[in-house]
Amino acid sequence: MRPSVCLAAVVIVIGLALVGSPVQAQTPPIPPTPPPATPPPGLRDPQTGDIVWNFAPEFPFFDTRVAMALAWTMAPTIGTTQGTPVLPASPDLRRGIRPGDAALLMEAAGMRARPGSLNQPPPLKVIGACRIWIAPASAGVAPNAPLDKSAESIGTAFVQAWRDLLGATVAPCTTTTNAAEAQIFVWTQGGPAPAYPSPMRQTSTLLAAEGSQARPPLAGGVGGGPLPAKTGNAGAEGGSVASITVLVALIGMAAAVFVARARVRRTG
Repeated sequence: MRPSVCLAAVVIVIGLALVGSPVQAQTPPIPPTPPPATPPPGLRDPQTGDIVWNFAPEFPFFDTRVAMALAWTMAPTIGTTQGTPVLPASPDLRRGIRPGDAALLMEAAGMRARPGSLNQPPPLKVIGACRIWIAPASAGVAPNAPLDKSAESIGTAFVQAWRDLLGATVAPCTTTTNAAEAQIFVWTQGGPAPAYPSPMRQTSTLLAAEGSQARPPLAGGVGGGPLPAKTGNAGAEGGSVASITVLVALIGMAAAVFVARARVRRTG
């Protein structure tokens, strides 16, 4: 076979392989985030007699990002009860966040899709009822406001926050005297505190990710959230494209050899 014919065959094969090679799909780049504004001041620390509240240690509340997003979305609705502030018991939930950060926190926790991302988090489904535990009256410390009224405003804010942040519909919360079934705890600072479920609940009692399991939290209670949804048959499609590329290359090589032999016969 002549060198020129061999070279032409190699060029044809390489060209066909390049043309037929699959183009890997890439996630569109996320637009740059503008410089962050100064976070607003956080809420003050509770004082004796203040009404305080907290989430149960279960999915998705064990993720600090989710808890913070919910707490600050709930804050305007909770406000005060008879002039007394109703405050989160956890210092993390009292830290100030910038306007719009609640949605970003949910995105970072994998509960909400990032703009431009091809990965869609699994939707949430309601698997139980919202229960609020209210601490019993204490002879030593009197609340500065009625606990039941405070619990009512917390429950209303909780339902609205899920609707506004993720579009999840949660039925109105009811109170319970059984801390083992509650997702929210309300008590008086300095009075009887709740006995949180220990260890952390391995199964959520209120919300779950559709078709996935909850990840355990990382050290410090941060980093949990639903596992990302699988991308369907993307792997199978990639294998099919690769097989077609190899087939085209083989056909091109065979065609080049056939043309070269025909030319040799004509010149011979």
